Amino acid sequence: MKKIINFFKSAKIQNKEDSFIKKYDIIVHIGAGKTGSSAIQKFLLQNRDVLAKQNFYYPEHELDKNGISGGHSLFGFSLVNNEIEKAEAIFKSYVALAKEKNMTLLLSAESLFNYHGRFHALTKGYNCKIISFFREPLEAILSSYNQSVKRHFDTMPLGEVCNKALSMNMMNSGVYGKWIELFGKENVTILEYDLDYFKKHSIQEVFLAQIGLDAKTIQNIKPKEFQQINRSYALAELEFKRVLNHILDKENNQENNEIDWALQNLSDKKQETYNLVDQLSSDMYNVLNEKFK
Repeated sequence: MKKIINFFKSAKIQNKEDSFIKKYDIIVHIGAGKTGSSAIQKFLLQNRDVLAKQNFYYPEHELDKNGISGGHSLFGFSLVNNEIEKAEAIFKSYVALAKEKNMTLLLSAESLFNYHGRFHALTKGYNCKIISFFREPLEAILSSYNQSVKRHFDTMPLGEVCNKALSMNMMNSGVYGKWIELFGKENVTILEYDLDYFKKHSIQEVFLAQIGLDAKTIQNIKPKEFQQINRSYALAELEFKRVLNHILDKENNQENNEIDWALQNLSDKKQETYNLVDQLSSDMYNVLNEKFK
């Protein structure tokens, strides 16, 4: 694990000449989940004009009232749901507009993360760059649990989720291996998701460096202060939502969105931070730590 993290740290910010030697037709940010995707997507959406001047075409997508989105999720979820014709139509429209403008197509959707094969089938004949962020496994367990309660109606207590994690591979190494196998090691960049580092060098500027923007442009448009989008719920809001999930109507999108917006707003005001070690017995935490260290 230490070797992996050190390798990722060494790749955080590189010069344009090092990180973007050749021109790509398509650059795709695939997540992973809970690694700052919403912050990147909101930033890219707000800076579409600047990106266009640098020859990147970033298709528009929606943001909710808390600034959260799935990025180009209409395309991503079409692949997830195996609606290949729909996904192909969306993809071709993106490519056509990028070609018309003589720009590199820039996409972001963490829904693509586990669908390397379907994405690769659509992109044959194009030169693709894949960018992903990697989160330390114990952090990822808690963050993923929070997200599953927030958005996916999970009712399972954290302890049960941790027991389940002990029988699973949380490193995503198999997924990364598939992306590398399909697109080539030289075309896949994996970066550490490090909140402490991003307070000094924002995740947005790290991402911009990886797609090849020059230092002056990055300096001009990077966020002026550290800001997290789609933060985890605070503990009280998280437990309230977990219990509420037992009775919510999953099909009532309006009601569910309003509940999420309210709980997200309350959580953002609290700015509460907590770790997995604080929520588990020492025995459970030690077993998890031994597995993923």
